[in-house]
Amino acid sequence: MNAPRQFGKYTLETLVERRRLGETWTGVASTGPGAERKVSVTLVAPEYAADAEFVKALVADARTLVGLAHANIATTFEVGRADVTYFAAAEFFEGRSLGDVSADARRTGEPLSAQDAIYVAKEVLAGLAYAQAKPDGAGTPVRLAHGDISGESIFWGDDGTVRIRDFVVARAAVAADMRGGRARSGALTLSPEAMRQGAVDGRSDVYSVGVVLWELLSGRPYDGAVTLGDVRRDLPAGMEGLLARAIDSMPEGRFPSASAMWDELDRISFSAGRRT
Repeated sequence: MNAPRQFGKYTLETLVERRRLGETWTGVASTGPGAERKVSVTLVAPEYAADAEFVKALVADARTLVGLAHANIATTFEVGRADVTYFAAAEFFEGRSLGDVSADARRTGEPLSAQDAIYVAKEVLAGLAYAQAKPDGAGTPVRLAHGDISGESIFWGDDGTVRIRDFVVARAAVAADMRGGRARSGALTLSPEAMRQGAVDGRSDVYSVGVVLWELLSGRPYDGAVTLGDVRRDLPAGMEGLLARAIDSMPEGRFPSASAMWDELDRISFSAGRRT
């Protein structure tokens, strides 16, 4: 059990997890006399906090990304620096990461129902579609890509809401990895171009959502060697084709956007009587 500690204006209460991007804590922030707000604070990992490319990308993106407002994206309240590292403070919500959900499925041998897996994927795609279509001050879509979608970056709240987290920190890390040639290990959900530290766009996120959906439906880690139909028989018609397109090794072979993949997944779920 960690003792609460002060970090800038935040009181960090509980260390939730340590990941590649850094530590995530629950904490509280004063919002006025006698008023507090519970928050989730990500403390950037030292290797990124000391990376000039990461800091440059974090600062450049901060204003746009703090302005993201969508039910399926965790709201970021503040990005800044305190003590010796950078941080992102976001809304707190009770729930579990999809990484934990998938781990339970592997342990019990009981993957999510097709209906629940489709629901989660559509919620994630809705958040990504919003980010990809978000306009800048001149009304031109910014075409924001997260770049690091995985079970750990998706949270399924106890209220049923699915939220993408770490948009700000993840994008800065992708930029730093790409420019610095940093190896991106342990990330099977990353697209081939992301693993090569190449430029990524919304199609890279489409690939990652496809892998996450594959894992939710199969109850096992994706390795590219097993056909989903070999491990699960109750798939809606068209699901294997959708996944094959989403997880195409070439960006040009994938759905062109999160919105396009959402449309096809909705069509499949509707045809199967599982519209969610």
